[in-house]
Amino acid sequence: MKNLLFLLTLFSGLLFTSCNDDDAAVPDNDYPVTVTIVKPLADVDLPLNTPVNVKVEMTHETGGTVHNARIQVLKDDAVIATLINTQVQQEDGNYVFVNTIFTPTTAGTYTLRARSTDENDESPVEAVREFVVE
Repeated sequence: MKNLLFLLTLFSGLLFTSCNDDDAAVPDNDYPVTVTIVKPLADVDLPLNTPVNVKVEMTHETGGTVHNARIQVLKDDAVIATLINTQVQQEDGNYVFVNTIFTPTTAGTYTLRARSTDENDESPVEAVREFVVE
């Protein structure tokens, strides 16, 4: 009987210590923005020395403000062009970047990285797309 009482006490203690707030699922990001790279298209090779059509959409999921936008082109993990890096403060919850200001002059694989952050330049939300220039 003492063993049974001991086991019940032990399991009760384990139950209460394993259900604390530290184990709660906490979202990593409190900035509910979706970043979508529309162009360049995936799996399409682009011609050398031709401007790249870039279109990125940033949408606040609850209609709040899209605060900051940074869009960069990388090659071999190094930033070779920053297309925008500014506070956009788009209060209607939608920001669209469309431009053709980047023209690749060498062939290879490039990465477009689009990122939005909150008003404190924290909680980054990022999308990336690789594209090939031939």
